[in-house]
Amino acid sequence: MMRSLKVILLALMCLSRLSAPAWSQEQFKDLFSSDGDLIQARVLGVKGGKVALIRKTDGRKFTVPLDRFDKNTRAMLESGEVFTTDDVGRPTNRKLYPRTRNDLAAALDTINAAAQSQAAFPDEQRQALASLNAYRYLCGLPHKVILDQGLCESARKAATGCASIGRLSHDVNAEAGKCNLHSGIGLADSIHGYMNDNGASNRADRAHRQWCLSPRLGKFGIGKEGQFSAMWTMDKSGPKPRYADDFFAYPSRGFFPVKYINPATAWSVYFPGGKLPPNDQIELKVYKLNKALVKAPSGTSAPPNSTEVAIKFLSTSQWVMPCINFEPAAEVAPGKRYWVSVKAGDSRAGYLVEFVK
Repeated sequence: MMRSLKVILLALMCLSRLSAPAWSQEQFKDLFSSDGDLIQARVLGVKGGKVALIRKTDGRKFTVPLDRFDKNTRAMLESGEVFTTDDVGRPTNRKLYPRTRNDLAAALDTINAAAQSQAAFPDEQRQALASLNAYRYLCGLPHKVILDQGLCESARKAATGCASIGRLSHDVNAEAGKCNLHSGIGLADSIHGYMNDNGASNRADRAHRQWCLSPRLGKFGIGKEGQFSAMWTMDKSGPKPRYADDFFAYPSRGFFPVKYINPATAWSVYFPGGKLPPNDQIELKVYKLNKALVKAPSGTSAPPNSTEVAIKFLSTSQWVMPCINFEPAAEVAPGKRYWVSVKAGDSRAGYLVEFVK
């Protein structure tokens, strides 16, 4: 039977050699054809009704039509249960964990170095830029936003207007109406403040967060006067994102560093280009995972070995893009894992969040 499967595969596959192939025994899976034949292979991805894989016997790369596999194998492949390895060589579901801990550390170091390279700007502004781009990277957005002298001056004018009246106001001048505003903390910390976006008046929209995560943001200005600071938000000069899914989230899919989220803040899921129904037609659930999840649950099903947690507050907003803000009774601490399931009209999302140091 193994020989007959090879004949079938060779007739269907487009064959190419991998340059410097690299795989480990843990990455190979048992795949069965619609005729019941077995092939052991590493799955690289599933797209457009085809499966890319590496055959164990000779390390060759193949592309196979998805309908050549049996029902159970197709279900596994379509679920996204495609394994790579993590930082210590253990199998990891790539759909659940798109980035390893090492990936995160390396990317955040690169983002900080890029911000520090803008030597024409004060250190405090460069630190703010690094924080902004770190949040954007973690959420899967373009993260090469740059500081702009003109926008920094506009932000400073907004902060000066607030200082002149001794309070925050978007109406004090034209610049303030186009900025996020903060008081009482430094420029670098203000980015964390906007992402936290606390306060009763911000609870429903979390609009400051939305502006930080505006998908087309390309240039950035930030300035201060006394205790008041401002961040210019009205920019769409950045590249159009290519989303891995029809949504992105904060905190985002996979490993998420706890330093980038306030334990008391809301979580958000964004549907750029989507449309959301009224709140009472949204089905959003969060599950605490009591054991590691190795496969995404189907549809809105609860994951195995999980406990549903209460949602203390839920709202929708269209301030920058359609989004759902929600406050789960979740513990933000290293090692805690949660599955988020969203059904909102035609918009769907399902993703795992695991907090790390």
